Amino acid sequence: MNLEMIEQEIASTFDTYEISVEKRIRYISGMKHFAEYLHKNNLELDEVEESVIQDYTNELKSYGYPDLFINNNLKAVRKYFSYPKNHLNF
Repeated sequence: MNLEMIEQEIASTFDTYEISVEKRIRYISGMKHFAEYLHKNNLELDEVEESVIQDYTNELKSYGYPDLFINNNLKAVRKYFSYPKNHLNF
């Protein structure tokens, strides 16, 4: 996984679909954190299933991240994967 390319794709995706600058920034930040988790665990973005998202959530909880951070990151991840797949060029 080329983390830099994925981060560019994340930013491009949210720039395409999100009108609010505040939401774009929040979603990009949360999704970049998730991409770093994937990179650390040798997972590809196209391999993400619900179990990967749950493992990510469990890891955040085990590290003591606050619920607000966890919820915002999960919202970003779910939002990212809710967009039409033909626009995701990773």
